[in-house]
Amino acid sequence: MRIAVLGTFLKDRIVDLQGRVTESKGGLFYSVDALRAVCAENDQIIPISYVGKDFYRDVVLHFKGDARLKFNGLFEHDGPNNCVELKYFKPEVRTERSLNPMPPLTFAQLEPFLDADVFIFNFISGWEMNLEEFRMFASAFSGLSALDIHSLTLKRLDDGRRQWQKVANIDQWIEFVKIVHCNETEFKMVTDLDVKQFYKMFCYNQKKIVNLTYGKYGSLHVYRLGREIKWLQIQAEKRVNVVDPTGCGDVFLAGFVYFYALGQNVKKAAQKAAVLSAVAGSVKGLPQVSLLSKKFNQLIG
Repeated sequence: MRIAVLGTFLKDRIVDLQGRVTESKGGLFYSVDALRAVCAENDQIIPISYVGKDFYRDVVLHFKGDARLKFNGLFEHDGPNNCVELKYFKPEVRTERSLNPMPPLTFAQLEPFLDADVFIFNFISGWEMNLEEFRMFASAFSGLSALDIHSLTLKRLDDGRRQWQKVANIDQWIEFVKIVHCNETEFKMVTDLDVKQFYKMFCYNQKKIVNLTYGKYGSLHVYRLGREIKWLQIQAEKRVNVVDPTGCGDVFLAGFVYFYALGQNVKKAAQKAAVLSAVAGSVKGLPQVSLLSKKFNQLIG
């Protein structure tokens, strides 16, 4: 399986609930390392991102020795890499500052990846692509595609602070993707409808899957089976103590999409994604792939 995942590799500065500061790699590292933890040896993982000149070598070295990684989707930016500061006030409440934004990618840059089996669009910065270029590519892609709404719901102020913003044209963003993913707060930024109304209006005809994550309260998955709309509630993994929720949503989506692609089973994919994301959150900062893989496999038996 060839899996392309678009986003932004970040330098993270995380201030936790106790005021302790952790500096870590973040953003797209979480998605790619989650895939590395579960993908088979013959799978290919293609990260797609601009990377600043000051960070390009670090990104490539991070994946050194993993033959599944292909780097033809990395585009060197003639400037510093995006850096994000996350300050937590509650486990699911934080402020965010984004420094050194990089330019959006274009259809021409993504065109070589139209033959991928799976494509995950993870809008980590929110400006990875503009809507027109995104729609050109998403409409031409014939594989399994997923969209993490993520930072489309955040505008950037002049000082780098991020603030919530309504996404007025969510129907255009999700039209050509199969799986739509967001957390509870992000969902409120894309619609005033409840989940069922939203699904009927924007997702029913295309038989989409909508994933809503609720942190320690688990996740909700809405999808269509025949003419019926199904509601699947998945409990959060209780055997693992989550100490750092940073990146857990990225890990959840990467795991969900991969396991859904293998078996077309929403419940099994969601259950495994819940375990994978909990394990990722059981350590501070970006987890080691070997640890993530080992603990995940122990828990799923």
